[in-house]
Amino acid sequence: MRSSDIGRPLSELTTKLRYNGLLEDADAVLDNLVTKEIKVQTTTGHWYLLRIQPYRSTRNVIRGVVCTFQDIQIAQGVIRNEAFFRAVVDTVPEPLLVLDAAFRVVSVNDGFYRIFPVLQKKWKAKAYLA
Repeated sequence: MRSSDIGRPLSELTTKLRYNGLLEDADAVLDNLVTKEIKVQTTTGHWYLLRIQPYRSTRNVIRGVVCTFQDIQIAQGVIRNEAFFRAVVDTVPEPLLVLDAAFRVVSVNDGFYRIFPVLQKKWKAKAYLA
C-alpha cells in the first residue's frame, strides 16, 4: 500500500493473496458491522490472519473497513507439523504411546488400543492433546 492508495475503492487494489473473497467479505462487514477473521496465504506461501472490521470515525460514523494482517506463518508451520506427526502416529501398526516431559499421555494410536482396550475409554477423549 502507498499513501496514494488511501481512499481508493478496494475493488481497484490488486493483492498477492490467494483469496478472492476480500471485496465480498468487506461488504459483509459493512452490512452487518461484525468483524471477520480469516487465514489467508500469499502467492509466495506466507500465512496471515486477516481481520476485517468496520472503520468508525471519531463521531462513531461508519466510514469503511480496516483490514489488518497478523503474521501467523510460524503457527501454520506448527499445524502442518502436528498433522504430519498425527499421520505418522496413526499409521504405525505397533502400540504407540506418546508422553510429554512430565510423563503425561499426549497421544495413543489404534495399535495401543488393540493391546490395552480397557484404557480406551479413559484416553480416547484425551488423545491428541498436548
